[in-house]
Amino acid sequence: MDLRETAQLLAVASSIDNRIVDQMTVGAWHESVGHLSYADCREALAMHRRESLEYLQPSHIVGIVKRIVADRHKGEGIAASTSTKSASKPANYLAMGKAWNNPEAFAREVEVYRQQLRAEGYQGVMP
Repeated sequence: MDLRETAQLLAVASSIDNRIVDQMTVGAWHESVGHLSYADCREALAMHRRESLEYLQPSHIVGIVKRIVADRHKGEGIAASTSTKSASKPANYLAMGKAWNNPEAFAREVEVYRQQLRAEGYQGVMP
């Protein structure tokens, strides 16, 4: 998502909760949600408004987008593998844990684990 889309997302939020949207606010939000798609963020905003009375924060959007993406990929990946053996523990398990609150770092660690699974012969592991 680019800065313009982040500003649009905040404009929609503002129409609901009267928040002040200025250049500084857009920049701060973009640091937290700029790595996400605009469409997913808009869906997350709508879901948050349906499900919560809390004042919208970037962490709400990030968490809900994680749910949206997980729901979108149900039935794909390891669960769809034709292998009967259990997936091995990630060799980078500790690094994944340390990266949990950093979406970009966590995505890198997940890709390392996917590569590990592909090397072990699992079918259906998302690219």
